[in-house]
Order: sequence, then structure tokens, then C-alpha cells
Amino acid sequence: MRLPTADWGPVGKLYVHALAYGAVLAVVAAIVPLGASFGSDDGAYGGQVYALRHGSWALERPLPVVEPANEGWLNTSITPTGPTPYTANPAYALVLQGAVALIHGPADGGGEPEPGADLGLGLHLPGLAGALAAACLAWTLAAHWNRRAAPLAFWLLALGPIMVNTTALWAHPLSSALGGIAILAAVKLVALGPGPIISPAGKPRPAAGPPAPALRWRIALTVALMTGCAIRTEAIFWTAAVVVGLLLIDRSRAIASTSIGAGLMGLAVWLANRAWAQRLRADRLPIETSVEALRPTTSWLESRLPAAWQLLMTSLESGGGPLISLAAVTLILYGALRLRMANDRASSVATTGVLGLAAVLYLVKAFVAPSQMIPG
Repeated sequence: MRLPTADWGPVGKLYVHALAYGAVLAVVAAIVPLGASFGSDDGAYGGQVYALRHGSWALERPLPVVEPANEGWLNTSITPTGPTPYTANPAYALVLQGAVALIHGPADGGGEPEPGADLGLGLHLPGLAGALAAACLAWTLAAHWNRRAAPLAFWLLALGPIMVNTTALWAHPLSSALGGIAILAAVKLVALGPGPIISPAGKPRPAAGPPAPALRWRIALTVALMTGCAIRTEAIFWTAAVVVGLLLIDRSRAIASTSIGAGLMGLAVWLANRAWAQRLRADRLPIETSVEALRPTTSWLESRLPAAWQLLMTSLESGGGPLISLAAVTLILYGALRLRMANDRASSVATTGVLGLAAVLYLVKAFVAPSQMIPG
């Protein structure tokens, strides 16, 4: 099956909106200083980059340690050579190190003269670039169905949670951009595939275009999934979603081999990155850090499933939080089904209204019945 497209005329230039969003991010960076710490995670990221610029994953101890349990790092492992501030995802630590080297240059000999050296711009560069790229991808994806919706999609994403994440050092914005590339590649693969186009009346009509997916979109899908799984562990979820979505939409041999192959390569990178993290912590001392004392003693997957359920369906209060969430999820599923058949203005407007109502419901829930914060 090929996806329908709609073109209702030009709506402006993407680069104008991108420049405007860049200015917004610059203002946010001026209000929230890049050298400030959003939380303990930022200190861990910055400390790890500082250690890497000194040539080691472990931080050097400037003074003898009287009590190793009091190293002063929250998100860390204590090794015989010193604390490793952040090794949960070593690939992303190297990304941050590369960004710092790009902006601030390589470390001079022993690195910065002191741990307090300002590397804020370099550390935030991946997040800022990721947010801008994700917004541009939202424009591109929306324009595939309705060009007039492209600016709205751009700014809905740009001014959403991803902008807040640019003030921290998390991998969320960059991961979102890679997810957008994967989705765009999936859409292009289906659009160029051999399956029939579904008309607004629900009847197939003859396909046109190349008989097989373009090689460049196969490469883009594979690279996006592999890179996403390298920099963020939760990317394995949207990797699985993209692969399953492709298989559900188009079961042709070309699409199946491309999606399954790309998914398996992403999974291989994900497993290799986790194995790398385990090796870096293999000689850790039996010292429980502050964050480890707060986290539940469950597996990685078990700690994320209840967090997702808490965010989507339940709340701290016993009011109408679950019912609001259930209504929103129902509207999202209904809107997704309508979106497959929307190839005219009236259908697209109705679908947008349904999905917009779901977003409003979740916004109401955020104020009426906020989700509980769960470690992990």
C-alpha cells in the first residue's frame, strides 16, 4: 500500500521558520545559562566529558579519598581508579565530547585547567541541533500529507517538551531528530514502493513510480535506527515501532527485508552499547551511590513499563485522570485510522480536529491529574 499525499499550495519557506526557531533557542539559552545545571544528570554528563578530555573514563582524584562512598557523584560508578560520572550510555558521552571539541577545541595537554571550565555551549550543541532538526522534520512529514499544516507541525514540536530538553544535556532532542529521520525514510520507502495507492474512496488505483524503494532511503532508515539506538537506550522502542509500522503498511518483499534488516542492525548496536557500558563498570567497587539507592531493583525494561503507564494512563489523584487518558488514547487511535484515508481537505481538517482534541485532553490531565514521577 502506498500512502496518499495532498498538496494545497505553498505555505512559506522552511528556512524562515528554522531561523526564527534558532532565534528562540538563542533567547532561551540567554535566559537559562548554558553553564547552569538542570539536575544531577547534567553534572554527570559534564563530569564524564571532562574525564574523557583528560584521556580516561574515570575522573582523577585530586586528593586522597578517605571514604570512597563519599565521592560526591550521584549518577556514577565508583572504580578503583576513580568515579566514572556517566557510563550508562558511553556512545552519547562520546557525542558530547565531540561536540565540545568542535566548539571549544581539543583539550590542551591535560585538558582544562580546572573542572569548572565553561564548556556549556559545546555540551548543549547536540540538544540544540537535535531540536532544530526535529522541528524541520516535523514540517517535512506534515507537508507530505498537507503542506498548509507544515508550519503548525513545526511550531507544535518546536515549542513543546523538546525545547525544555534543550536546557538540559539529555539525548532526547537528538534522539527525536533521529526518530524523525527514520519515520521520514519509512514514509518515503512506502511511497516509492510497489504497492497500490489507496484512493479517498478506499479503492486501490494503479501504482506509479519506481518499482523498488530508493537506496538512499534504505540507508537513511538504517543509519537513523542504528544511531538512535547508540545514543539513547529508549530508542529501541521507536525502532520497534517503525519496523512494525512498515510491516503493517506494506508487506512487500523489498519493504520487509529493508525494515527487518534495519531493525536488526539497530538492535545489534543497542546490545553492543549496553555491553560496552557493562564492561566500563566491570571493576566497579561495591559502593551504592545515591541514585542507585532510589531506583527500584528491577530490570531495565521493567522500570520503564510502569513509568510509561503512569505517564499515559494514571495519576497521583484518584479523580478522572485514567478516564481522560483513556479518552485521549481512543481519539488518537481513531484519528490514526482516519489519517490513512484522508486525502481531501474536509477529511484532513476533521482528522486534525480529532487529534487536536486528544492533545487538549492530555493537557487538561497534566493540570487536573499530574503523573507521578518514577525513577527510571
